[in-house]
Amino acid sequence: MIRPCSSCLLALLLATGCCKGIPGLGSSDGGASSSESPAAASPESAPPVKFTDPPNGIFPPGAADKLIAKGAPAIVRLVEPGAEPRSPLRYSLSPGVASSDTAVDISSKAAAISIAMPRITVSYDYAVAARQGATWPVTATLKATKVEGGSGPAAALSGVFRKQLKLLEGLTFAYQQDDRGRITGMKSSLANKSSPEMAEIIRSITASQQAMSLALPEEPIGKGGKWQIITRSPDSGMDLVQEVICTLTDRKGTNVVIDMAIRQFAGSDQMTSAGKLSVIKSFTSSANQRLEGEMTAVIPKTLTMKQDYTMDTGQGAIVSTNKVNHTRR
Repeated sequence: MIRPCSSCLLALLLATGCCKGIPGLGSSDGGASSSESPAAASPESAPPVKFTDPPNGIFPPGAADKLIAKGAPAIVRLVEPGAEPRSPLRYSLSPGVASSDTAVDISSKAAAISIAMPRITVSYDYAVAARQGATWPVTATLKATKVEGGSGPAAALSGVFRKQLKLLEGLTFAYQQDDRGRITGMKSSLANKSSPEMAEIIRSITASQQAMSLALPEEPIGKGGKWQIITRSPDSGMDLVQEVICTLTDRKGTNVVIDMAIRQFAGSDQMTSAGKLSVIKSFTSSANQRLEGEMTAVIPKTLTMKQDYTMDTGQGAIVSTNKVNHTRR
């Protein structure tokens, strides 16, 4: 699953699972609206998690923990089983190498200034090894980057982005994926190119790589079936909580079309960027995403996403529309 992004433009553009996304549980006083403990301990057969939106899109202290603990596995709950016939939806990855290109276009508005950011395209190779026990070893490598266009003040950023992105070429991620899309053992490596700023960017890309695989429900599901995924992870200095409602729009053999409605919230009002702490005053983020591909492939054939995003850290609201197009070669 490719995630809708938050505040750090560079990290967003670099993540093939671009844009981080994601949402919460709260009662009118900001606490949990159910008696559940954090979802990692909840059974898969439990009903979908219900919640109300936190004020201004930001969870009060401790409220996000009642939905999902930091570092906890994704909550995955069946919402609707869909039409008959139903069967479990599972990955069965074929060993080999798959390559992809992901283009990100961002248009933003702050005060009276509207800008279109340069288009950034990142190209990855994904190498899948033969299954070992319950998982497939996967290695993803950032092979190439490209920066094009931009308007207004953003046009001058093309050279800056191009230089920074070039430093990230060769970045690798190694992890294991099971048949329900769960990823473990994620490790990143970039030889001789570390700095505090680069480390922050790599942390954000790593979290996006974690989201490249779509978590699947335990129960059998048919066409039109829906499931809920709730995650919590760091995103460019934010504590980001996300809810995704997935719909199995079509299924023919191993080929699937999955539509996703994504909402994101801030797990707290604290955000750190370039070593500086900011206080988030308001945050809204929503996206629609469509994935088409095969359950035998580690990455989708095509993926499109549009995200609308607004954040205010006390310097005036920044309104942004992010568009992502991913294609497997």
